[in-house]
Amino acid sequence: LLWWLMMRTPAEKLILMDLMNTNGLVRRELVDGTTVYEPDFGSIDRFLEHLFEQSPLRDEQLNVTVRNASTTVGIGQLVARLLTRSGIKVVTVGNSDEQESCTLRGSAKLASTQTVRFITATFPCAFVAASDVVEDLELVVGSVYARSVTDSE
Repeated sequence: LLWWLMMRTPAEKLILMDLMNTNGLVRRELVDGTTVYEPDFGSIDRFLEHLFEQSPLRDEQLNVTVRNASTTVGIGQLVARLLTRSGIKVVTVGNSDEQESCTLRGSAKLASTQTVRFITATFPCAFVAASDVVEDLELVVGSVYARSVTDSE
């Protein structure tokens, strides 16, 4: 996912960080005596907590449900993490019936919000006006997005 996002970001907006100078990597010695460094995702999340947050998204305070409609385990959590780090409030992550495309559903009055524009541009999703959405917005991530992330790793 990080590689995919970097490819979509202009070079002048990228910031390189050395995680060796943070608590983001944990040193571990293997049985054969080799030393390896493994990511500590909790520490990395705390370190990056506000780096990617966009205040207009946070200020809208819209509640978003993320649904994984692909067969790739964990895509819903991955998307929720990206949204949360961007300032969007994700309240539920779950699964949905399988579908290829990505859709964002919500009230028609939310179509012009920063949150809707950010999500539809980031994931390329179509916005569908719907009155049966429990939260403000429901993002259903399909197989096309899941493949684009897993194929780039």
